[in-house]
Amino acid sequence: MSIFGPPPIQPVPPFRKVMVFIDGGYVRKGFIKLVGHDRIDFQNLVERLRYRVDLAPAMGEITRVYYYDAIVDATEDPQKHNEQNEYCHNVGLIPNFEVKKGRLVKTGSGEYRQKGVDILISIDMLSKAFQNFYDVAFFIGGDDDFVDLMDTLKNLTNKKVLAAVFQHNVSPRLLESFDFSYLITKEDCESLQLRESKTL
Repeated sequence: MSIFGPPPIQPVPPFRKVMVFIDGGYVRKGFIKLVGHDRIDFQNLVERLRYRVDLAPAMGEITRVYYYDAIVDATEDPQKHNEQNEYCHNVGLIPNFEVKKGRLVKTGSGEYRQKGVDILISIDMLSKAFQNFYDVAFFIGGDDDFVDLMDTLKNLTNKKVLAAVFQHNVSPRLLESFDFSYLITKEDCESLQLRESKTL
């Protein structure tokens, strides 16, 4: 034994609860841009990107993964509605995943825009923070509309906010609002593809 006594006891790292919030439309568009399709292995995506962050706050237990997406109304395009609904259904079958859906609304130019998804994400991230359901939020999304949400989470609830984003599609202001962020690469997307036989 050392003449100076036993070595000091090292503190045990605090247990951290991690919740993941995925903007599905954002992720799918990113994959389509980089690898040409949205056959995504979401279960491995969460684990892979979390370890890419490589920070202690991200290493707690993932208590829940929330996936948000938007689908067209069945009366407007039944086939597209069924395809999108099946995609979301299959994501929801992944253990620990919960899917929440907004609407896709056609604009005057004929393009579709998400409605309700940002609100669903904001309500969940804020309410679950105030209820202390998580210590760390891991967010995958890139819209500038989320800047105030991230600032509120950090300033009013003292939660850590980590993120994974696509460099080609992320608001610079949002990027600055995260405690830490990881840029998703083409190599990440290629390694997180589902096989053809497992297409959602």
